[in-house]
This record gives sequence, C-alpha cells and structure tokens, in this order.
Amino acid sequence: MKPDKTKLQITILITALLFTVLLVFLFHRKQDIIPGWKIPGVVNDKGGKPATPSGDKLKTWTDTKVVPDGEFPLLKPLDPKKYKNLSKDELQIFNITAKSLLNENRARGRNNPYVLLDILDLKEGDNIGDIGCGPGYYTFILAYRVGKKVKDPATGKTVVKPVGKNGGLVYAVDFYPPMITYVKFMREHLAKERKVDFQNIKFICNEADGLVYDIPADTLDFAFLSEMHIYNHIPDNPHQFVTQEQRKNKEYYFNMLRDRSEDFTKSIHNALKPGGLLFITETCEVNKPNQSILYKDDVIKLLESTGLFKFEKTDDSFMGAYLLFMKKITGEKEKSK
Repeated sequence: MKPDKTKLQITILITALLFTVLLVFLFHRKQDIIPGWKIPGVVNDKGGKPATPSGDKLKTWTDTKVVPDGEFPLLKPLDPKKYKNLSKDELQIFNITAKSLLNENRARGRNNPYVLLDILDLKEGDNIGDIGCGPGYYTFILAYRVGKKVKDPATGKTVVKPVGKNGGLVYAVDFYPPMITYVKFMREHLAKERKVDFQNIKFICNEADGLVYDIPADTLDFAFLSEMHIYNHIPDNPHQFVTQEQRKNKEYYFNMLRDRSEDFTKSIHNALKPGGLLFITETCEVNKPNQSILYKDDVIKLLESTGLFKFEKTDDSFMGAYLLFMKKITGEKEKSK
C-alpha cells in the first residue's frame, strides 16, 4: 500500500512548524533574565518598563563584561574534591546550594551585586551586615568595596583590611553552620588562588536564635537582607505558595509576621548606627504573585509599626524585586520627623 502523499506532506509541514516554534521558544527563553521578563530594551510580558542598571559603570545587562572596573570579580563554586572530611550537610552546600547561588547568570538579572553597590553608595570605611550571607555571593564584593586595599610586596597579595579600628567591616551572618563553613573556605581559596586576602570579614553563625546581637551595638551603616523572607513569607508554608484563603486572612498573617520577627528586628536595630539603614531586597508582586503574603507597602507598614524604623526610600529598578530602605529611629524627635 503506497503512502498518501498529501498526508505525508501535511505531516512534514506540521513537524517543521513545531520545530520552528521550538527554536523560537528556546531563543526567547535564553534571553529571559527571570521568568516573564525580557532583556532591557524589550518591553516585558507584563507591559511594564524594563529595568536598567544604576550608575554609568554598567552598560547593559547583556554585556559579556558584567563586572565594572575596580570591583571584585564574581565568585565561582568551590570544588568539594579539594576538601576532606566534609559532612553530608556541607557536601549539599558544595554540590547544590553554592552551584545554584554562585551562578554568573544571576549577575545578568535582578541579583546584580554591582548595581546594589551603586544604589547603596557604599564607600571605603562603611560597615555592612550581610544578614543571611549564604555562600558569599555578595559578601566578598561588599568587603572589597568597603575595605582598605593594600598590596603586600612580600606575597604579591592584595590585602583587604579594616579601615581604622572599627571601619570597613563586613559581618557575614548565617544561621546555618555549613554555610558559614563554606564562606570561610571561600576566603581561604581567594587568598590562595586569586591572591586577595580578606581580613575585614567577621563571620557569625546565629544558629541558636537567628538574632544578630553578636554584632556590636551601633556598628553598622547598613544591614543588608537579600530575600530572607522573614517579613513576607508564611512560616512553614509548603512551597511558599499563598492560597486564596490565606489572602483573605492577610491581617492575621501581618500580625503574626510582625510578632514573629519582633526580636529579629530589635537585634537589627541594635546593630545599626544611629541613622543607619536596613536595606531589603525581596520578590515583588509582579514577578511571583503567589509567593508572598506581604509585599513592599505591607513590609513598610510592618516595620514602621514597631517604632524602630521609618521609611526612607525605595527603588524599583530591579526586575522582579523591590529594594527598600528603612532608617533606624533612635528617639522621640526622630519618630516625629
């Protein structure tokens, strides 16, 4: 029985069409920085204006050179084979968490650390708390910016030192001990392989209570929280998915999150200098509407309701995230301003 030529031609045509659609999809997917958003210069799927980097050091998100001149380069994941006697939890950090978070493609999206440096206007001598530092994606870039850089002629290394007695410091804080272990390994690796010796980083593991009272009082110019979710995610919510029923009880969750985070907020307030800034980056409504129960305006209200912080400013230039600055209140006069 001879095949029907018409049917065969139709089959070939459909196959070719599907293949073309797949190629187009893959091409556009490659350009996605985060789901639902396109590279700058292209209006995103939501109809909004695409974000652009802050400062003139960066050209576009799609440049191959994402590290501005004079800044510390992006980290690369450590090789677990070079480290002996790693625990199961430490291996998980090496093989999964760090490989995911220390991904160069993150710097082409809303987690570009160099854009944050410009927005924060960090200067040599500033102190910053990297709260929830993870594997150090921001830690060393921050430390390089605020520390004093000195060339050691004996070793050829660049030594990044504190400025004076108590300036130019980064406090790398995480509640998970294997994460702090990883960041310490990273510091050793950078000193050996990249010849940059970071002496201005202090490591703190707050596993016991999640607070930051180990940072001396009135020390930080900035406390940096990158997607810690302490003020916007429902605790123990499966997959961080917010149901319609939970949305109806938003006021309940607002009060719950405020009460639950009260001690943490007080410890951040204690660590900041008078007038110091709490700087938060979080997922925005447009990017992942089902991930958070509270968003920017709610978080501002929550923090102001504590009487410890007042709204300073916000920056929505990051795609898929909002940037929020809250200023430390130190007295009744400050509250009334």
